[in-house]
Amino acid sequence: MKRVLLGVLFVLFLAPAALAAYLWLTWADVARLPELRSGDIVFHTDNTSQTLAIMMASGSLYTHTGIIKISEGGEPYVVEAVGPVREVSLDEWIHEGLGGRLTVMRVRDLSPEQAADVLEAAKSYYGKPYDPFFTFDTDRIYCSELVYNAFQDGAGLALGRIQTIGELQTNNRPVQMVIARRWSAFPPCQSQGIDTLESCLPLIHKQELITPVSLSQDERLEEIFSNY
Repeated sequence: MKRVLLGVLFVLFLAPAALAAYLWLTWADVARLPELRSGDIVFHTDNTSQTLAIMMASGSLYTHTGIIKISEGGEPYVVEAVGPVREVSLDEWIHEGLGGRLTVMRVRDLSPEQAADVLEAAKSYYGKPYDPFFTFDTDRIYCSELVYNAFQDGAGLALGRIQTIGELQTNNRPVQMVIARRWSAFPPCQSQGIDTLESCLPLIHKQELITPVSLSQDERLEEIFSNY
């Protein structure tokens, strides 16, 4: 009985405290990161209403991504698509994620000129709203689409692998809840006058997209830092 009580106390008090201590000790500190370059790609676990759904669908803790831009003063910023597309300091970006987690990856042999072209391509999307339907319609744009398009347009590099939503892991409650909330405004279904989820689902499953984890798995990327 005593052992059971000790086990319960550990689960209730010591385990959370140990986890909190681990996260604090391993928090990504911008000042201690390896030297970053413009054009580096960052990944983390964001903290939004769709985070769990993205994790479950993609099978990865990487739910958000952006591109590093080094300012004239040497400070790292992240170009990201969150509605609107914007620049935010890397330190703020880390704090907006969960647990101070961060992965930095770099395209091998990406020249400074190519990196500048990538950022210039990304700049063309500044101010655009977020795309909750993950389409490749650039009137709205989501995080990994921004990274994909910027490297495609700026450096001629198609990073990651484009998939359909149907190829992802959609048979779980978090993903199904997001679909249930959004399907009625899904543009392909609206344009065809589809008015039931059952009829809309085949079009949703055919929708092509690019995920953060797919970008991260591209063989042309090398890991510069990660505390995952």
